[in-house]
Amino acid sequence: MSVVYIDRTIDCTKDNYKCEKVTGYEHGVKVFRLKPLNENIPIDLTDCTGAAYVGTKSDGKIIGNACEIKDGKILLPLSLQMTTARGDLKGHIEAYFSNGTLKFFGVDFEVFPSPETAEIESKDEFTLLETAIAQAKNAYQIAVENGFEGTETEWLESLKGQDYVLTENDRHEIAQTAIADIADGDEVKY
Repeated sequence: MSVVYIDRTIDCTKDNYKCEKVTGYEHGVKVFRLKPLNENIPIDLTDCTGAAYVGTKSDGKIIGNACEIKDGKILLPLSLQMTTARGDLKGHIEAYFSNGTLKFFGVDFEVFPSPETAEIESKDEFTLLETAIAQAKNAYQIAVENGFEGTETEWLESLKGQDYVLTENDRHEIAQTAIADIADGDEVKY
């Protein structure tokens, strides 16, 4: 996937109110190339030691995102943390110099959900997931139900030397099966 660069100007003497519309799937592929100005005059970034984006997401969480200085511009990559909460992301750019910090206010984004983002759409789905978690048993409980006699420590010792380790994919498949079984009204015994 190639990177898409979006050129914009920002002025330290103004509230920029640049509200860019972005979606969750654009993180990692979209970079804003910001040309800094002071009353419409370009700012020399030669002595700039770094820059960052600081923003407040619609859920109230404050995020920081490192920027790169390149060819007289501030490069702001769209990061995952910037696109996880739907709604307005209000922030500013800070450019760091040895004699102080220059701030560019009004660098805002409107975040829309992406089709690839898995979201809980209704209370019913959340309740279903909550039920699956509440009914889940740990592996030791399942071993005891299937005839293991001994303490949890003894059971853990009995596992040493086993060749098979559950992968992340195995865990995901087990969880999906448990949720499907609960949805069908079946008792979960995995």
